[in-house]
Amino acid sequence: MMNAAYQQDYLSQSQHEPPVNFRSGMKLADIERAVILQTLQRQNFNRTRAARVLGIGIRTLQRKLKQYHGWDMDLGELAEA
Repeated sequence: MMNAAYQQDYLSQSQHEPPVNFRSGMKLADIERAVILQTLQRQNFNRTRAARVLGIGIRTLQRKLKQYHGWDMDLGELAEA
């Protein structure tokens, strides 16, 4: 169930930002990765805020980021990409 703060964050962001685009036939894991990385970028690489916007725990976000890069990445590298 969405709480009021999450709904407000979601609504305010979704009105000002373009949607994430997907190609037909993309794997679900690739879509998840794109959404997570784009959300992280939109939240200025603030992991706590990105996790809250995504509706997942910070540890889950950290685990997925480590899985994507094979190590605990420096978010500065993502910001430069």
